[in-house]
Amino acid sequence: MNIKAKRTHRRKRTTKAAGRARTARDTSLPASAKRPNLVVQLGWMRWSLIVLALIIMVAAPKAGTIPVYVTWRMVPTLIIPVLTPLIFTLLLMDSLMSRIWMTDKSGEARRHYRLAIVLNLALAAGIAIAWYPYFNALGNQ
Repeated sequence: MNIKAKRTHRRKRTTKAAGRARTARDTSLPASAKRPNLVVQLGWMRWSLIVLALIIMVAAPKAGTIPVYVTWRMVPTLIIPVLTPLIFTLLLMDSLMSRIWMTDKSGEARRHYRLAIVLNLALAAGIAIAWYPYFNALGNQ
C-alpha cells in the first residue's frame, strides 16, 4: 500500500468514527440544547447595536441641559446627542433589512429575523421616548 492510499484509508476511518460519535452525541442532547443561545443567534454586531442603544437611552440628558465643551462632561452633553439619531436610524435600517431577508426564509431563520425586528423596534421606541424631551426643548429654543 503506497503512502497516498494509507492517507486516504486513514482519513476514511477517522471520518466514519467521527460521524458515529457525532450521531451518538446528538441523540443524547435535548432539543433545546441544539439551538444556539440568544447571544450566538443574534451575532456580535447586533449585540453591539443593542448595547449602544441601551447606553444612549440611559445617558439621555434632561431637557434644557447646557452643552459642555471641555473635559469628559462633553460626552453626555455633546457626543451622545450627536450619536442618538445615528443609532436610531441604524436600528430602523436593521429592522428593514431583517424584514427583507426574512421574506425568503422559513422556520428557525424566520424566527431569528423576527426576533431582530422586535428588538430593534423596541429599542428605537425606547430611544424616541427617552430623548423626546431633550430634542423637543432644542426645537423650542
